[in-house]
Amino acid sequence: MTKDDILAYLSQQMQRTQGVYVAEQNLARRQEIYNETKQMWKKRIIACFVLGVMGLFSGKISDLGVALLFIGIGCALLYFKHKKVTEAENDIAQIRSKLAQLKNQDEYRAGLDSFPSKFYNYALVSRLLNLVYEERALTLQDAYNILENQLHNEHQENLAEQNLRAVQNAETYARNASWAASISAFNSFRK
Repeated sequence: MTKDDILAYLSQQMQRTQGVYVAEQNLARRQEIYNETKQMWKKRIIACFVLGVMGLFSGKISDLGVALLFIGIGCALLYFKHKKVTEAENDIAQIRSKLAQLKNQDEYRAGLDSFPSKFYNYALVSRLLNLVYEERALTLQDAYNILENQLHNEHQENLAEQNLRAVQNAETYARNASWAASISAFNSFRK
């Protein structure tokens, strides 16, 4: 295959995978919104209910109105949160359904037959296209190998960053523990 043939083939694969890629991106965004929505107002709702219950058990008549107000605010926040979570769940279900339909289309499946499934998504096909276009790979097999090496290196860098964060967290914890031990020792020495 010539360079132009490879570029045309990869462009065709990009067109086949574009709809699925967009749907996957939408699904990822909606799941992120769903997770944020589930955490939304959690502390405020708990605080409203705690303040409301404390007001109810204080025994004062003047606190009863304030307690009911806090409980009402907590219920309203809980209702709005439930409404948003339900909307997000419905959106996710619709996007998953659309994604399944896109993946079951004949055109998408036809591209999967002649292409490695490991690289069959829009972003990776785009990277393969760039490798061939920039002449870093002369054949499709070279492009696969280079991309596989790049993905492996990115994975290793990600692991290294995670290890660095873990070491930094451990260092911070150790520093805080040493300060706490020093203060404790100082306080016990003063007695």
